[in-house]
Amino acid sequence: PALRPAAAYRWNDSAVTELSYTFARPDYKVTLLAPQFERDGKIHAFGVNHLIHRGNSPWTVSLGYARTENRPEGADFQSTGDTLSAAVRYEFRANTHLTFSASGGRDRYANPNSLTGSAFARSDSPFGISAQFSAPLGERLRYFLQLQSSRSNSNVTFYDYRQQSVVAGVGAEF
Repeated sequence: PALRPAAAYRWNDSAVTELSYTFARPDYKVTLLAPQFERDGKIHAFGVNHLIHRGNSPWTVSLGYARTENRPEGADFQSTGDTLSAAVRYEFRANTHLTFSASGGRDRYANPNSLTGSAFARSDSPFGISAQFSAPLGERLRYFLQLQSSRSNSNVTFYDYRQQSVVAGVGAEF
């Protein structure tokens, strides 16, 4: 379960800034043999996002920053992360959009990692890009297609990864 209250301030007709806080309690439903790998716990995240849209322009730009504190029960996954993000959206016609986004950050882990023989703490550099097309499917329905590419470089090689995905879906408005 998670909770995400937010407040936004409209500076003028073209600019809005949102401040948000997220609290989550992940429950992985798996009991691990080694307690240092336990990921159940608490996550606190603070974010700021600024959106700019000029008049009748089809372009919207957003820039964001998030600070995440991950406090699981297991020592290997206690971390603090900082993420910068940017997105550009083009509106072809009413409610039909193409959005390009990118994010990058740094995750610093609090404790020496057990996979290093407890010699040093883990540090990751996640990066992601995506492109999404969305359009109306009816009066209260939308469809979307998203292409994603993400990677994370870590000083603990076991945690390096590369991932590409295609996601499609339908959303309903109530």
